[in-house]
Amino acid sequence: MVYEGGDWSLRIRLRPGAGGGLERVRSWTGSFEPGFESLSSACRALGIRPASPAPEDYLDEPTVQRRALPDPRSGAQHTLTARWRGGRLRSLTAFDEPPDWRGEGEAR
Repeated sequence: MVYEGGDWSLRIRLRPGAGGGLERVRSWTGSFEPGFESLSSACRALGIRPASPAPEDYLDEPTVQRRALPDPRSGAQHTLTARWRGGRLRSLTAFDEPPDWRGEGEAR
């Protein structure tokens, strides 16, 4: 499903629920123009609260940031990925999987 506004879009990926019941959100991506100045301002605008900062949050010029996104109702941990371009946060993506903090090429 895709929703679009003048300077934003929201793409939602669904999968069937158990036993063919209600669909479940696998992931969603919000894209924003002209973007946000900080991860916290983008999260406030969407009403979400990611976990404590990850090490990559301290990069001088981040391009991608990842954080755990706790689900207060179920206690599950999901993943939130923020993408930066031109010094502004341009998109947030949440996945229904726990964070995988391993770097490229590391054993799984």
